[in-house]
Parts: sequence; C-alpha cells; structure tokens
Amino acid sequence: MKLSFLFFLLFIIIKIESKTKTLLCIVEFNRHGARTSKSLSSKTLSKVFGSNMILTPNGFRQHELLGQYMRQRFITNEKFIKEKYDENQFEIFSTPIQRTMQSAIGFIHGFYPNSIVKMNYQESSELSQVINNDTIPFNTDSFKYEEVPINVFSKSNDIFHRIQCNYKGEDLDDKIKGEVQKYKNGIYDLSKMNFTNIAIELGKFLNVDPPEDSNDEENGKYLEDLEKYLQSFLYHYGKTLDDPNLSKEIVKVIRMKMINKKYFYRVEDSKYLRMLTSETFIQILKRFEQSIYDPLATKYTIYSAHDSNLMNILTNLIQNEKILEYTKKAIDDQDIFDFLFPPYASSILFELYSFGDDYIVKINYNGKYLDKDLKYINVNNINDGEIKYKDFKLMMEQLIVNDYRKLVCDGKMIDQSSQKAMNYILKENKKDYQAHFLKRVKRKYD
Repeated sequence: MKLSFLFFLLFIIIKIESKTKTLLCIVEFNRHGARTSKSLSSKTLSKVFGSNMILTPNGFRQHELLGQYMRQRFITNEKFIKEKYDENQFEIFSTPIQRTMQSAIGFIHGFYPNSIVKMNYQESSELSQVINNDTIPFNTDSFKYEEVPINVFSKSNDIFHRIQCNYKGEDLDDKIKGEVQKYKNGIYDLSKMNFTNIAIELGKFLNVDPPEDSNDEENGKYLEDLEKYLQSFLYHYGKTLDDPNLSKEIVKVIRMKMINKKYFYRVEDSKYLRMLTSETFIQILKRFEQSIYDPLATKYTIYSAHDSNLMNILTNLIQNEKILEYTKKAIDDQDIFDFLFPPYASSILFELYSFGDDYIVKINYNGKYLDKDLKYINVNNINDGEIKYKDFKLMMEQLIVNDYRKLVCDGKMIDQSSQKAMNYILKENKKDYQAHFLKRVKRKYD
C-alpha cells in the first residue's frame, strides 16, 4: 500500500514538473532614450541640448537602468542566461542612427556592467568614424576585459527601420494615408482652433523664447517646434503634462494634435502599414522556431530602435476599434496616452515559454502583458497574458503581407537586401545549426 502510494506521489510530481513553464526565447524591441528636439529654432533650446536629435545624458542613463532591470529579471532572478556574456545566448542589434547606437551602449552598461562594448558595423559608414572602437592612448596589453558586440545594420539593410519606401512606384506613406477613409482630416476637428494663445502659454511653461514675429503663421510653426521639443523637455526637467502650471485645456489640445498627426491612419486596417512590420514579425517567428527546434539557438535578442517601430508593432497587433477607443480616452488619461506614444526607453518583449509539450507566448509592453485586445485571437483562449503558440503563429501569419518583399526602400528592393540582413541576424554562416532545421525554417518562411 505504502509503495503504491509512493509511486502515485512520484507520478503526480513528474506530471507537475512536466507542466512547469520554462522561458526559451526573448525578442525585445527598445525605443532609444531621451533625445534632443527635432527642431532647435530657439536659442534657449540650443543652450540646453546642443545639436538636433541626439541622445542626452539622461537618455543614456535611461538605458543603463533598463539594462539593469532586465539583468535583475533574466540573469539574477530567472537565471535565463549566464551572468557573463555568451555570444551563443545574447545578441543586440541597432539601427544605424546615433541615438539608437548609444542607447544600446547604455543598455549593455547596465546589463553587463563589467564589459566593454565593441561596435560591429555591417557595412562601413560615417557612423563608424563617430562611434568606433578606439582604445585609450597607452599600452593596455595587461588589461583584461570582456567585449560585448553591438551589431549595427547598414542603412540599406536596416530591416526594422525602413525609410523612404515605395511600392510599385508610389511612396509608401502616401499609400498608407491614401487608404484612410473616415479620419483623413484627423480624428479631432481642430480647424477652428486658435493656436496663438496656446503657443504663448506653452512657450512660457517651457521657458523657451517666443518668435519675434507673433503672427498666426509664425505661432503655428512655433507651436509645432514646441511639441517636438516637449517630450525631451519634460523628461530632462522631471516634469509631466499634469504639471499644475500647464492648463488642462492646453494639454488636451497638444494631445489631440499629436493623435491627429500620428494616428489618423492607424485606426483603420492598412495592408501597407502591415508591410512595415511584416519582416519584423517574420524575424520573431524565426527566432521562436529556432528556440523550439535547436537547443543552441540564441536565447535573448534585442533591437535598439525608434518609437515609430514600437508604434507600428502595437497598432498592427491591437484591434483597430480598440486603438480608436484609446485615442478618445488618451486626451484625458496620461497612461493611455503613453500607451499610444511610447515614452523614451520603452520596450516590447515577445517571450516564448515551453509548457509541458506545448508552447506559449507573452507580449510584454512596458511591464504589462497584452492580451484581450489582440487581433485574430479569441480572448477566451488567453489566460493571464498567455497566448498559445499556435494561436500566436496564426495571428502573425495573418499580419504578414508577402508583398512586403516588393518594397523599394532607400533605393534598394527588400527582396535583394533581406537575405543579407537575415544572414547577418541569424549568423547562418557562423553558427552550426542543424541542417534539417535550417531547411525547415527557410522552406516555411522564405
């Protein structure tokens, strides 16, 4: 009797163990840290920040903190990867833009605090002269250190930040915005709004010099400059839009203008907008497939990118009616506004887990898991942010537009540049992946 009870207990323990969730793979997309404004028409702005659109010291620190947070979660707490850098476990990539590259450096400082960063450029460029691997000016032969490479895409092969794209001879942005029907004039009607007083009050709040010529046209340009500068200013000085020195009416107008500019074409389903994330979603699936079928596959992959990348991912994942609902609520709710407009150092993590004989996926956006509002997935099949892998794959496959390969970006057809970038990412020539696995992945997704 006792023996049979022990066997029964052992059977239960084995059953429980077999259903333990194990993290297999993470694909992470980070927005760069706080940067200077796109526009520095004011002398005050130049004094505070210097050049246009570069990472600030605060922006660098944001990514150090982000790296430390991820280190504590995935190395210290979950023991997901080794404490010291292992090229077989961890990879980080960056768009070839100064602020994303320096953000990646900041992240590594936090994630691997005792390491030295090495920039790996896919192709030489002016950036390789600005951010290079120079050493200090005396002999360091006896100095032992650990290098962590940051892989920088070439401009033409930057598959996550396509710019200046056209499809069948037409500008892709025009095609995306040309699909819009209901909200082509904006989600909010601001045609009768007088922006002069708003520009003046916002300028005072930001302590920025007003334009010398205060006619309506100049004030309109001035307000646009202030909006571009606003996020940098708020972070730099530790302020928020809820500041008591800023009227609620102005905050609403600023939010409405930003939503009109960035979301009028995102609240309706767009084949052309999905083209911009098709390659991204294919990469996620490939990484996950590698982790399932190959024990040597990279566990943790990071892409240092831009707010537009995160916004494109989110608006293609989330149901369009929900996005529209959020745009209505965001003018009065900072949290919802931050959901639509990813703050500096925001992150989206796609996490793959094994669960017994099954696999599940969790999508983590700034510490919260996306679940109920996702496209093409029955909410009854999602529990605590856990999505069955087969459902996740079906969603991804419906979001991927195969015609994305016909896009011509920065003068080069994606179909021509994609395989170079793929080899660069997956390192198919450097890692000894199982031959049958490579054939399987290529046959399924290429």
